[in-house]
Amino acid sequence: MSRDAAPAAAFLALWNDIDPSRREDYERWHTLEHVPERVWAPGFLSGTRYVATRPGQPRYFTRYDLNDLSALETAAYQDLVDHPTPWSASMRPALSQFLRKPCRQVALAGTSRASALLVLRVVLIEGSDDAMTQSAHRLLAEGARHIVTSVTVGRVESAGPQAMRNVDEAPAGKEWIFLVEATAVERLDGLEALARSLIQAATHQDLDNGKSAPWFAASHYRYASSVTHGDVAGPSRPAPRTDLFTDEGP
Repeated sequence: MSRDAAPAAAFLALWNDIDPSRREDYERWHTLEHVPERVWAPGFLSGTRYVATRPGQPRYFTRYDLNDLSALETAAYQDLVDHPTPWSASMRPALSQFLRKPCRQVALAGTSRASALLVLRVVLIEGSDDAMTQSAHRLLAEGARHIVTSVTVGRVESAGPQAMRNVDEAPAGKEWIFLVEATAVERLDGLEALARSLIQAATHQDLDNGKSAPWFAASHYRYASSVTHGDVAGPSRPAPRTDLFTDEGP
């Protein structure tokens, strides 16, 4: 899971669950058709799939690294959303807890990818990229005991077509997403506690001025699979995997 050759200036974060009766079919579809198809689009650098390590959260998380947010505005990407494959169309009604968050990257601390991922959403009435950048670098340094390998922070912005309605309980405010990578899922509880405390410390001035405390939502994942743009690059959209899908399901 090495870093892409081209630096990412943005990422797309996606959470979802699936009807348990379609889980095996989903794993096949998402791994072998859907994510490769998305990563083929211009401006997409890679797609990385994760599976939850604890209950009470969306089972799946997908991270798409992007050249920048304009990757979500291309005609090719719009066509993928507007004209799903037969397999994709069959999956949409079975999806639940769908949440899509395009992010402009504001901080990157560390250089290595790892197999365990903490995804931490942070919402503030007022906040700054500088405070989040400070938190990211402190988290990399102080998270050494949890074997943190990298911390990526994105500020949520609106970009690209929305195929499904978001299921989101976050309050109004400015939102950032921390993607914190470590070597073992067993370390994520301690890492989450550390991340929350560092972000609260970095935003204490806002609290002193009578503004609301940060709202947090955390989810824990393990690495499942990934694909890079170079793996699927070509002049035209990848062909649907009709060899794996039938109207009755595989």
